[in-house]
Amino acid sequence: MKKYEEIYHPSVLLKESIEGLKIDKAKLGLDCTLGGAGHTVAFLKANPHLKMIALDQDEDVIEIAKKRLEKENLLDRVSIYYANFKDFDLVLKEEKVDKVDFIFFDLGVSHFQLRSDRGFSFWEDMPLDMRMDKNLKKNASDIVNTYKEKDLIKIFKEYGEEKYAPLIAKEIIRYRGKKKIESTLELSKIIEKVYLSKYLKKKNISEKDLEKYKDKYKKIFGKHPSTRVFQALRIEVNKEFDSLKEALNKVSNHLSPGGRLGIITFHSLEDKIVKNTLKGIKDLKLIDIYYPSKEEIEKNIASRSAKLRIYEKI
Repeated sequence: MKKYEEIYHPSVLLKESIEGLKIDKAKLGLDCTLGGAGHTVAFLKANPHLKMIALDQDEDVIEIAKKRLEKENLLDRVSIYYANFKDFDLVLKEEKVDKVDFIFFDLGVSHFQLRSDRGFSFWEDMPLDMRMDKNLKKNASDIVNTYKEKDLIKIFKEYGEEKYAPLIAKEIIRYRGKKKIESTLELSKIIEKVYLSKYLKKKNISEKDLEKYKDKYKKIFGKHPSTRVFQALRIEVNKEFDSLKEALNKVSNHLSPGGRLGIITFHSLEDKIVKNTLKGIKDLKLIDIYYPSKEEIEKNIASRSAKLRIYEKI
């Protein structure tokens, strides 16, 4: 198992988050996605009078965050909880706090999880898991091996916007009829076969030449063929969109007047949920949208799709 301590985790849009959330004026903030504590550390350093409540659903990551905060001499200013962000109101209740000056979400999967051995990545062979919270009962292997074909098509389309969803689902059903799908590379090869077969057919190339093309994904497709299906499975396993909607509908109740909400999204599906859900909450006003600078993208390519939305309680 890889050690999370060995993994560098650059936090995105730090300066913009500090500015947008008005960290300099805040007394108490809530970080609903603690992760490696990058944003929480930056917030606390930006305002020596600030105190934070933070939560995360990954127990391993929480331990790393605690070590980082302790190293920075900031741990005594943070109360940390193991919880899904949809339950942030229960965390506040435990803290005997009703309202905070800002609430922050950094959505999506973290570098820690992508480079762990839990099967979030298709670049290495590992068990097909994808649970952010290791105590969840259902993992990605359960889904690909037990869901009906129509249900696989649905999640691949809705959560991954996968254009070959029906073909991939059909190939998964065919494959698992002979053998259970247990590893990331096993699933990835199934997806790759569908993509390459379509490509070869389109170019009128014999499938006998498949091996010549199997490592040229970036050149042919722009991104790895497994990207969208793996995203869809991760979202389904962790019920990310359901949790996000539930959390967003509670935010306004726990922000002080003039308080700020900051949400970093990494793909259009997340951003659409944030935009549409908050559009229906009358006392939350969109203040600004921030994007990573050219310099940040050059230093951290993972930030290229990030978007920070800032709202204010009116």
